[in-house]
Amino acid sequence: LLDNKSSSSSKGSAMEVDHPFPLKPESSRMGRPVMIYSNHYKFKCNTGGRNVLFEYQVKTAPQLTCHSNEEKLKMAKIVKKLRPKLEGYFENHVYWEGFIYSFEKVDEISTITEEEIEEDGVTYMVSIDLHADLTFENPRVTRFFRAFFNQMLKKCKLRLTRAGKHFDPRKPMELEGVNMYRAYFNTMRTFGGNIYLNMNPSVKFFQQEPLLDRMYDMGNERQVRDALIGRSVMTIYNNRVYKIDDIDFSKNPRNTFFCDQHSKNKEMSFGDYIFENYKCKVNDYSQPMLKHHNMRTNQDLYLIPEFCVLTGITEEQKGRNFRAIKNDMFANAQTKNEQAKFFFQTLKKDKKAYEELTEKWKIEINESPIKTQAYKLTPAKIYGGKKASFDLSRMKRDFSREFSVPFKAKKINGWAIIYGKYSSREHQTFMKQLKQTVTVDFEYKCTKPIEIQLRGDDRRPQTWIDTIYDLQKENQLDVIICIAPGRKGASPIYEPLKYYLQTEC
Repeated sequence: LLDNKSSSSSKGSAMEVDHPFPLKPESSRMGRPVMIYSNHYKFKCNTGGRNVLFEYQVKTAPQLTCHSNEEKLKMAKIVKKLRPKLEGYFENHVYWEGFIYSFEKVDEISTITEEEIEEDGVTYMVSIDLHADLTFENPRVTRFFRAFFNQMLKKCKLRLTRAGKHFDPRKPMELEGVNMYRAYFNTMRTFGGNIYLNMNPSVKFFQQEPLLDRMYDMGNERQVRDALIGRSVMTIYNNRVYKIDDIDFSKNPRNTFFCDQHSKNKEMSFGDYIFENYKCKVNDYSQPMLKHHNMRTNQDLYLIPEFCVLTGITEEQKGRNFRAIKNDMFANAQTKNEQAKFFFQTLKKDKKAYEELTEKWKIEINESPIKTQAYKLTPAKIYGGKKASFDLSRMKRDFSREFSVPFKAKKINGWAIIYGKYSSREHQTFMKQLKQTVTVDFEYKCTKPIEIQLRGDDRRPQTWIDTIYDLQKENQLDVIICIAPGRKGASPIYEPLKYYLQTEC
């Protein structure tokens, strides 16, 4: 119940406190004991009992802070040029956004001072210092394990999607009109002096029909742009996923660019590049080009629609293929466990590469999920608005449809939704779902939100802060919703923006 009240004492006198939500119950042994298996898998570190990771900071003058993608890229290139020297100090090390991590403590590392490295026409003076000794309780340790695990994923040839999932492009399940791939979302967690892989098996869908065929049926240029900008595509020749940031109707596969990859170093057309490297021959030279803006390198990449397929599955395709996909899309615990086992088999598919990496670092992953003792309480009733109630003993999966109105909620009089230029599609999807939830599902009372598209770089925290500051000068806001760029848990604006909203708003 929302108006849960409790008493607490202050200087000997009772004081009544209103809690906006029920207090979390304390741990107890009431109920029936059960064993719960989590989706966390422990990293086994055979470091001789010395679970200390050494963090070295790379410093440059002029200073590179790694706060922007451009600076991160420059710093990575500088460290790459230092690799021969670093290999003389470390037997094993990894680099992650301005820091070098190793289980080896090297006191002489400070001798790398005033090293001149030229990058992008600028001469940087580089030095490396021991920054911290990290125990496994320190959250920063997860940076190293993320870098280590990324190496493992790269060796087993899994591909990364925009949503942060890795999917296996080999042997998809071919369905009617769409292909289904095994996919996995993973993060790192540290708890009790141990590091855990938090892995959630999933699926990823890609259309079978080439994007160009769909574009023929979409109509004029404006309709094509409206339908495709913001969507993601996979290139069929190398299984990489890209976001469509624009469609350039002034370009076609005959347009040329200077290619400095694959030992080319020459001017060549987009069509010739694809044919020479992937043996894919262009059939329609009048087709426009898809433009993807790489935020990390600040460069534009052009794709040929004929060799791209859209991501996702339509509702119609879900209906036609429901029997084939239901177990994977709506996986229960047993199916999730089977998917996790297949994931570890995929990691070890190249046995030699897997063993080289694990032996090099003396790190492995325990393939058995972490389990814990819990107690299942006797189900009770949950209450909502309009005297609605639901008996939890009858619950199978979801009881939210039983309620149309919250038990109690404060009206929101002023609120704003802010999004970046490249998040317009996510904004449209969010607003559509929000309208359905607020006005239809829950009949929630609120005013219409202010919708703001950022005018600057949406990966710079200051762009968001300036926008919010100007917005608050003219409006009294109860809620601010920011549709952040980047992967979940790794958005470049999340931490600084969260700090600003908590301390300044």
